[in-house]
Amino acid sequence: MSQDLHSLWDHLPVVVYRVPLEGTGGARYVSPRIEQLLGYPPAEWLQEPGMWERRLHPEDRERVLAEVRRAVATRGEFMLEYRMIRRDERVVWVQDWGRVQWERDGGVFLHGVLLDVTDRKEAEYQRRELQSRLHALLQVIPAVIYAVDPEPILLPDGMPAYRWQYVNDAIEELTGYPAEAFRTDLALYVSLIHPEDRERVRRETLQTDETGEPFALDYRLIRRDGRVVWVREHALLLRDAAGCPVAWQGVIVDVTPQKQMEEALRTAESRYRALVEQLPGALLVSRAQLTWLPDGTPAFELIYASPQLEHLTGYPITEWKRPGFWIQHVHPEDARQLLEQIACCLFEQREVSVEYRFSRADGRVIWIRHLARLLEWENEERGFWQSLLIDVTEEKEAEEARRQSEELFRLLAEQHPGAVTIVEPEPVRLSDGTLGWRTLYCSPRVVDFTGYTPEEWSELGVWLRGVHPDDRTRVLQAIENWPKQGSNEPIEYRFLRKDGRVVWLREEGSLVTGPDGRPRYLFLIMLDVTKEREMLERLRLAEERYRVLVEQLPGAVLLRTLLQRDTQTNYLYVSPGIERLTGYRPEEWSAELFFARLHPDDREWVQRVIREADAHDTPLSIEYRLIRKDGALVWIWSQSHVVRAMEGAIGYRHVLLIDITARRQAEEALRLAEERYRTLVEQLPAAVVLVAPNRVVLPDGLPGYETLYVSPQIEDLTGYTPEEWRTLGVWARGIFPDDRTRVLEAISRAEAQDEPVQLEYRFVRKDGRVVWLWHEFRGIHGPDGTIQARQAVFIDLTARKRIEEELRAAEERYRTLVEQIPAAVMVTAAIPVILPDGGLHYPITFLSRRIEEITGFAPQEFAERPGLWFSRIHPDDQPVVAAEARRTDETGEPFQVTYRFQRKDGRWVWLENREVLLRDAQGAPLFWHGLLLDVTERKHAESFVSAQSAILRLIVDGAPLPEVLETLCRRLEAILPETRWTIVLIDEDGRFHDAAAPSMPAAYHEALQGLPVSDQAGCCGQAAIRKELAVCTDILRDPRFERFHGLARAIGVRSCAAAPIQSGEGRIIGVASMYRSEAGEFPPEDLALLKVAADSAALALERWRESDQLRYRALHDPLTGVPNRLLFLDRLEHALSRISRDGGGIAVLFIDLDEFKAINDTWGHGVGDQVVVVVAQRLREHVRAGDTVARFAGDEFTVLLEQVTSEESVHSVAERLLAAFKAPITVDELALTVRLSIGAAMAFGPRYPTSGQLLLAADQALYAAKRAGKGQVAFVTV
Repeated sequence: MSQDLHSLWDHLPVVVYRVPLEGTGGARYVSPRIEQLLGYPPAEWLQEPGMWERRLHPEDRERVLAEVRRAVATRGEFMLEYRMIRRDERVVWVQDWGRVQWERDGGVFLHGVLLDVTDRKEAEYQRRELQSRLHALLQVIPAVIYAVDPEPILLPDGMPAYRWQYVNDAIEELTGYPAEAFRTDLALYVSLIHPEDRERVRRETLQTDETGEPFALDYRLIRRDGRVVWVREHALLLRDAAGCPVAWQGVIVDVTPQKQMEEALRTAESRYRALVEQLPGALLVSRAQLTWLPDGTPAFELIYASPQLEHLTGYPITEWKRPGFWIQHVHPEDARQLLEQIACCLFEQREVSVEYRFSRADGRVIWIRHLARLLEWENEERGFWQSLLIDVTEEKEAEEARRQSEELFRLLAEQHPGAVTIVEPEPVRLSDGTLGWRTLYCSPRVVDFTGYTPEEWSELGVWLRGVHPDDRTRVLQAIENWPKQGSNEPIEYRFLRKDGRVVWLREEGSLVTGPDGRPRYLFLIMLDVTKEREMLERLRLAEERYRVLVEQLPGAVLLRTLLQRDTQTNYLYVSPGIERLTGYRPEEWSAELFFARLHPDDREWVQRVIREADAHDTPLSIEYRLIRKDGALVWIWSQSHVVRAMEGAIGYRHVLLIDITARRQAEEALRLAEERYRTLVEQLPAAVVLVAPNRVVLPDGLPGYETLYVSPQIEDLTGYTPEEWRTLGVWARGIFPDDRTRVLEAISRAEAQDEPVQLEYRFVRKDGRVVWLWHEFRGIHGPDGTIQARQAVFIDLTARKRIEEELRAAEERYRTLVEQIPAAVMVTAAIPVILPDGGLHYPITFLSRRIEEITGFAPQEFAERPGLWFSRIHPDDQPVVAAEARRTDETGEPFQVTYRFQRKDGRWVWLENREVLLRDAQGAPLFWHGLLLDVTERKHAESFVSAQSAILRLIVDGAPLPEVLETLCRRLEAILPETRWTIVLIDEDGRFHDAAAPSMPAAYHEALQGLPVSDQAGCCGQAAIRKELAVCTDILRDPRFERFHGLARAIGVRSCAAAPIQSGEGRIIGVASMYRSEAGEFPPEDLALLKVAADSAALALERWRESDQLRYRALHDPLTGVPNRLLFLDRLEHALSRISRDGGGIAVLFIDLDEFKAINDTWGHGVGDQVVVVVAQRLREHVRAGDTVARFAGDEFTVLLEQVTSEESVHSVAERLLAAFKAPITVDELALTVRLSIGAAMAFGPRYPTSGQLLLAADQALYAAKRAGKGQVAFVTV
């Protein structure tokens, strides 16, 4: 091939390629445009066979290769469009024209051209996407969308029809016919047009066809079911780039509801106008927008005025349209009120009615009633307001005349002493049967007589319902003829006022008739005669009461003449009660008998006081003894007064005699009881005070009580004498200020609830000292249950309060001491209780709050659950504790024992229990008083010191490292029984290797062995990476440990803590960990023990490090420092074990240096060794963290890739390794080019190969890569 031809191809805007077919000779060629298309320079593209096939898009690869193979097999040609992946991973579309060509020299080539068609493909994709969206839109839009040919076809009747290019399915919903019917029948749509609209549609259609202007028309269609629908059609003429018509595209929308609404609106407007012109007033419609003229006059824009306006006001409608005209003609006194009402209509949107005066065109002033309301209007910001103006001038004039006459009548009626009422003559029978009269007028005085206002009195039935039920029938009979002839005479009856009182009313009425003699109304006058009636009734009742009283009194009533100096008295009347009182009948009683039956000790003074009272006409009230006829002695209370005649002359003395013998006996008994009460009270060690039941509020707001009695002890208690204590307010003012409010409120509550109350408070004595008082305050009730007096008892509590304060202070000191010591204080019964299960229980009387800190249990839990304490003691320690308890119970010696106790959270702690037995004065046991100390740290320290000693002995004796570390773990597990311990080491490659985990199952060892150190490798990984203590309180809930959830469940662990193990140089060489089966926080002392354990492990590892150097040299290549074949195979076995359990992918890369023998032969083995070192370094730099690079043999290397997720990730690593060696290796100023051949074997499960099978597959892939040429990679999945 000539150079000129290559030069021509190099400048073509396409990629030209020439590839010899397999089995034939000849040079390969690709034009430079390949780099612009795919990102690869021609030299690189030609150097790597298979590049084109590898860069084919996976979805197109099979199709393209099949077509190329077909063309090669048939020696034909092909034209394909497919996707290729550029070097930067972008996808491009290419169009490939290729054919098989024979050259003169016998060579057979595949010759072709690649053209970048990405832009076209993307445009096609966007066009398809747009078409899909348009189609979807056309299917859901609620209108008919169509496209028709631009040229019409005239039907026989002259109507134009069009061929349908497209119409959506909405045409069927609109017309009832499917879209396909319109495409097959051109005349169908035209036939559906309403006959009345056909000509209009024809003209508009032909006109727009001629002019090319948009078509827009509303017309009717007759649907398939016969219904008529209104449609609105809009269409545009579409043209191509040359301006030639292509199609009419349009939209047809169903506007039937809108047309129906418009028709309804027209009908409503027509009815409205007809109604307006028939109204008895003028109608105005104005815009609801207030404007102001320059002179300050408000104005409205008049929109409509009915013809009646000119008749009403005398002004033509043109005048009314002048701004401000209306307000300017309103009477000045009414303008303000009118504007306020209109503002309410406009801004508060409510109907208003206002009356005002208006100046007509002829100068007359008329009254107008103005009714206004706001009308909302669509698309109008403020809307309109509508007004109806009615001429009410005659109505106003009639009202004024009536008002004047009513005012005159009202003045006369309201000055009348009675209540004046005017009612219609005929009654109305209400639903409950009551008669009612319609009231035409009622004077205000009716409220004085009945309590009802005139308005309330006008309510039908009010009068008759108020008539007393006992008088109602009589009243109805009396007024039966009133509607025809009026009342003949007044009637009097009782009436129930509105406030419930009964009054007597006298009512009379006159019937007023009209000119025709027919009754017009009843004129009624009502007077209140209650006082007159009450006076008569009181006189009658007084006479009746006197008679009844006299006869029913428990004593006797006498009427006698006055006793004069020279004469004897005579009895005018003696009631029958004298016999019950004295045993003598009324006719037997006389003045001589009275004085004879007086007790001898009373006779003289009784005669004297009677004579003196009669001489001075004064009332007399005396008590004396009288001897009855049967000889019994009675006490008499005599009360009398002088009764005078009407003219003032002396009449007689009215005497009342009552037997008070029982009262006198009760008084004597009371006197004796009071004497005994006083003697008892004055001997009590307390002060007793009796006060009146009701308090007095003093000027300073404090209460005071009238003192009825106060015992002498009050002076000893308060320093106040009984006389001083009686001063109002002494007690309240003496209450200590800090206690006063509390005491007074309690006393007030006791008084209100009539309950006794007991109080303790401080009182300031008269001498200023403060004493404590106990105060009981209660009411004393009489026989009828009412409170007659209140009793207060005061006792001095000062001494008791002082003792209580001293006791409180002592208890406070004890409690403070208890809470400050680093132990729990406990007080238990001296004698234990044997529980049903045989356990010991000492009832607890006191536990300090620190018990919860030590055991996790609150004090009340021990009190509520007998046997809880003993049940939580370690089973191995329970016999020791029980034996010591029995021994000390018998001997009374101090109890001291140390035992393990399981806290509430499940942890075991060491407790030291010390108790002493306290006895009373007689030596009897009272209780055990003890201390409980948490000695866990001390016990752990003692145990760990012992463990450290054992570890040091093993180290000194040269024991193997596994034995030393396993012993350390077992000792730690003995100290903390609820934990499991492990120690893992970290190798030079950053991988874990278990060194000691005696209590862990095999699954733990398999998971940990060879695990890369990372922040995601559990607590061990975090402790190693962060070089600090790492804690996980719940492995199953911590998302950082999600990959270990299955392992944690399998081995039964929920929480863990890990501490890094540091070498003497500060390098992290391992991790010490402890695990628990329960989730939760680790106690601080356990974490402290973990750190100490890590330090002990570091000591053992330092001793072992020297021997470890030998082990390192056995497992690593001495030249490059990377793992050797032995370590590589060990890691491969562990990796396969892990993925077989957990799942995932794995890959092994076999790497060989191309033409390395030539470097050794040319430059010597020294240079070759340096090349090998650089190769190992580059390989380690370009693999992932945690991947293993090993020198397998000579110039062969292997790479172990773990946690592989896809084939692409393996491809990426391999490509990265190949790219790492594009740059030459410099050795002693020699730039040496080294190429790699890579064979990659991958496995993804679920069935995994053995390590031998995986290595063999990688080795075979390596040879396949070498056969493909230098610097190649071959992949295989096992």
